[in-house]
Amino acid sequence: MARKAGSLVWLGIKCPHSYRHHCIWDESQAHLQDYSVFFHDHSKSVPPRPVDVAEKYSRFLIELTPQFGQIGNPNSIGECVMMMIGELANGKWVSADCRYMRVAFVCQVARKKLCGDYREYAKGGKCYKRIHQRLSFDEAERYCQQECGHLASIHNAEENEIFHEMFDYKGDYGRLGLKQSNDNFSWTDNTTFDYNNFGVNNTKLGDCVAMSLADEIVNATQWINVPCDQGLPFVCQKVRGACFNTTTISEVPPPTMAPTTCDQPQFFDRNGTVIQLVP
Repeated sequence: MARKAGSLVWLGIKCPHSYRHHCIWDESQAHLQDYSVFFHDHSKSVPPRPVDVAEKYSRFLIELTPQFGQIGNPNSIGECVMMMIGELANGKWVSADCRYMRVAFVCQVARKKLCGDYREYAKGGKCYKRIHQRLSFDEAERYCQQECGHLASIHNAEENEIFHEMFDYKGDYGRLGLKQSNDNFSWTDNTTFDYNNFGVNNTKLGDCVAMSLADEIVNATQWINVPCDQGLPFVCQKVRGACFNTTTISEVPPPTMAPTTCDQPQFFDRNGTVIQLVP
């Protein structure tokens, strides 16, 4: 990323003194801990080495302060810090005076929580939320749709385990978004019925499906038929970012340019007419 920015890039660090242990990250106001890559870091007690870097800033510093190769970094040139890109000092940090210098920079933006108050897992891009309220199949599905999702669907053993882990009590059943009709199973989110973990599959028990949260009629994590009108806790599932209200940051509009703008001088006669000189 920084290679595209030029040979010098600002870092979010300030060093009020000439020791890296006094340097502070702008983001968290935390001091540097284990990681730093200052060019000629004298605070690490490294013997001074001759400066042999073909970077513009290095040459500038050497001309400005001949002792640069000995004083190391950070130093009293300035409390700000830059990263040098390219050649022998590639990726190294150097002190700089940010009051007078203008160089490239990189902004770090925190990752948006696209699952809101739902629980997000690393794989699959899905968000989960356990609902303790005991609702029928249709009531639970309507609830989840109002949350921009559906009753949870399960397509592999990992998702089966995720569903089970959503419940911190292990003496009940958790409703799935699976229903049987005319010997066919279908998920409420219209995904493919490509995985099952039935312990008992008997429509005489009901056309809907739940997961056992404890070892009872079937083992924990196994599925069993239940009546669709039975009130059970459930899990809503949605994809990351679904109906999530993120704050939109308006871009700063560019300067308003006169109509038919070009590089030629323009004059205005205060009545809405643009007068442009054409060579």
